Amino acid sequence: MQKFNQQLIKNVLQAAADTDYYKKLFKENGICVDEIKTYDDFIKIPITTKEEYRTNKYDFICNSKKKLLDIEQLKKCAGNFKACDKLLEKGGFNMVITSGSTGIPLEVIHSNKDDYRNYYMLNRYRRKFKEFSITEKYIWLLPMNEKTKCMFFEKENKFLKDEYGIQYFLTNYSDEYMKEMHKLVEEEKPTWITGSPTAVATYAQFLKRNGLSVKFNYIELHSEPCFSWQAAIIEEVFKTNYSIVYSSNEINFIAASCQDGKLHILEDNVFVELLESEQEGVSSQKVVLTGLNYLDTPFIRYEIGDLAKETYCETCKKDAIELTGYRCSDMIYFSDETVCEPYIIYDSIFFMNAALKCDVLRYQVTQSSLGVFEYELDCKINDQLKERMIKFLEDFLSEGLCVKIKVIVNEMSKEKMLKNQKYKRFVALSKNCT
Repeated sequence: MQKFNQQLIKNVLQAAADTDYYKKLFKENGICVDEIKTYDDFIKIPITTKEEYRTNKYDFICNSKKKLLDIEQLKKCAGNFKACDKLLEKGGFNMVITSGSTGIPLEVIHSNKDDYRNYYMLNRYRRKFKEFSITEKYIWLLPMNEKTKCMFFEKENKFLKDEYGIQYFLTNYSDEYMKEMHKLVEEEKPTWITGSPTAVATYAQFLKRNGLSVKFNYIELHSEPCFSWQAAIIEEVFKTNYSIVYSSNEINFIAASCQDGKLHILEDNVFVELLESEQEGVSSQKVVLTGLNYLDTPFIRYEIGDLAKETYCETCKKDAIELTGYRCSDMIYFSDETVCEPYIIYDSIFFMNAALKCDVLRYQVTQSSLGVFEYELDCKINDQLKERMIKFLEDFLSEGLCVKIKVIVNEMSKEKMLKNQKYKRFVALSKNCT
């Protein structure tokens, strides 16, 4: 499908050879990067998994850049994300945390220069999709709950603002929260918006219900599938077409939609392999990525956890991809029938692991009633640990959701453990339950 670009691949392989992780991997597998000239040569490199990244994240940094960081101090600050951010910032790096919806929640380290190269490629796509100035003010809807926000920013912060735009923390989709955000939109007058289809569509519904209107020159959706009803309300209210960007926290921008809505690989930013895979007896293709602009923190043949298939775009007369297994979560329900993004569930596992020195990799959480969440965890749990887990999780969810929450913790059943992480990690409350 995507042509093997030897020069772009060579650049990232040479960068990877300067990391402790890939240097060891190449040596163990008899790989000389200078001899990789074809795709057949390239696939001799073993696939990198999320678990390998999780346990070796500092070894994915090029040694020429790693010397700018105090790695030992970073390890000592594990769990103190404000302190880690300051240490990383000094060396020109930053950290993001993945949701864990298609695998293990990860702390991912990027260099600011790598991010700049990624955004340069994305901005080329944006200009091609819609003629407008990228320097215009934006609003970016970030799904960060109250509890997680405090790990990185001051408690009173509802958004971050700089000369380019606004990063708005939004997880609760009630009218109260939408009204507060809309007030800021009216004050700041951003000319384009980016966020998940759920967030943008819910904002559109709020505007329609209340007879309000906002003009955006450009709308960009990401992080989850866009359903037809979401597309319809977005187009009806904002009266403009939208783009979809397929991305991940590890690799950033993978593919983007054309005017016909087909996803085309951003070939200057990533090399995509769709490899045959079988999950629970069903044949599919797993997405494996190489970041072409990660020259400080390389990712080579990285299994992202998504499933896709090749397709063809008649409008563009070129190949495209269609996602068949992707990050998609139900919403948390409140007693007033409003909903909230479930990212706090993923966060609760991540921060519990750090706080209690656990190593929970697989889990399923069910909202069994309005104020009750049942956690099934893939780890051995004695009575003392269970008590500590329940206390941590109840405090975390109660603060993050701003309501009193009860938590039930049990070990995961063997049946779910055998499903190799291909099950829903969060199961929402049925609307008919109370």
